[in-house]
Amino acid sequence: MVVQERQRLLREGLALLLDAEPDIEMVGTAVTGPELIELCDAGRPHVAFLEVGTLPWATHQLAATLSRRHPSLRLIGRWSADEQGGPRPVRQAGVDVVLSSRMGIGALLEAVRAPERARGRLIMERSRPSRTDTLTKREIEVLALVGAGCNTHDIAGRLQISHKTVANHKQRAFRKLGVHNQAHAVSVALRSGLLSADGVIDLTADDLADA
Repeated sequence: MVVQERQRLLREGLALLLDAEPDIEMVGTAVTGPELIELCDAGRPHVAFLEVGTLPWATHQLAATLSRRHPSLRLIGRWSADEQGGPRPVRQAGVDVVLSSRMGIGALLEAVRAPERARGRLIMERSRPSRTDTLTKREIEVLALVGAGCNTHDIAGRLQISHKTVANHKQRAFRKLGVHNQAHAVSVALRSGLLSADGVIDLTADDLADA
């Protein structure tokens, strides 16, 4: 899989999250449309995730070029909520699935893993009941801080609770999510929409600002 995104933080963050999935292999990342074409020519990926809408290059030309050179390549587009118009012309240009930029990593993973179900339509934001809905607000806060790189001491200080209470929140969250470690818990929470990559990044930025 390849990712094209002009924003470095988003580009590198997506690449890390996708590469952590056991069934997804990252080929590389690109900043611009022309770079994406070169990357696909060299790496021959099966899926490309790219920006669509108002860009310095024409999305329909980029999609047509990629489809002509790589007929089996599936294109998943990210449509910014701030863009004017709608995604229909982008889908007509050859982009298989268009995701709203307000959606989480779970929607992208669904589009990658279930292409026939998602093909040719805009996936809208939606809430789906799951076993993870039973997490408390505090448990979600603790997982968000874990995802931001905080240790038990940091979390206790920020939330003004004891180290033992932090450990208890973690263990309850692990049990509800059906996982056994922090990394897996954060990954499951991101995929389910309980955590957003943007929210975790915001926490990290706050830590850097306080340093």
